Amino acid sequence: MRDLLHGVQPANLVISPSLQLLLDEGFLWRGGACLLAHFADGQRNFRPNDYQDLTGYECAVNSLHIEDYATTDVVAQTYMFVEQLVGMWNRTHTDEKARVIVTSDEGDVVVKMHTIRIGEEYLAADLEGYLDAVLEVDTTDELENEDSLLDFARSMNTKKI
Repeated sequence: MRDLLHGVQPANLVISPSLQLLLDEGFLWRGGACLLAHFADGQRNFRPNDYQDLTGYECAVNSLHIEDYATTDVVAQTYMFVEQLVGMWNRTHTDEKARVIVTSDEGDVVVKMHTIRIGEEYLAADLEGYLDAVLEVDTTDELENEDSLLDFARSMNTKKI
């Protein structure tokens, strides 16, 4: 993973236009759930009542495969998307906290996001129990330097058994 990221500095990374568009469209609240606006209208088949809780609903709607939006530098694109998503949340939601979940399985990277609610969890407490690499980033976490980028990439490239 270090070879993959050799020479990549957060300051000179450019997010793919497709991922930037998702961010530019922002968030919207619907039925007590915070959704990425880009996905909200296209997900008419997803209804909150079909899920155990709003957290599950948000994760179903706010779910994207990074490879569908960025065909190169997937790890770096994921990092930039998560960093900007967390920053956007923190600028627009001062009272609520959110969690971004990144999973990676054989190069397929999926990002999900949900509002943090008391008594609702999307993932099991023991992330080591998952076969796929799993990373949780709360909106209170910081991803601001090269070391955090390398830690992030390592976690995506490490299969948890």
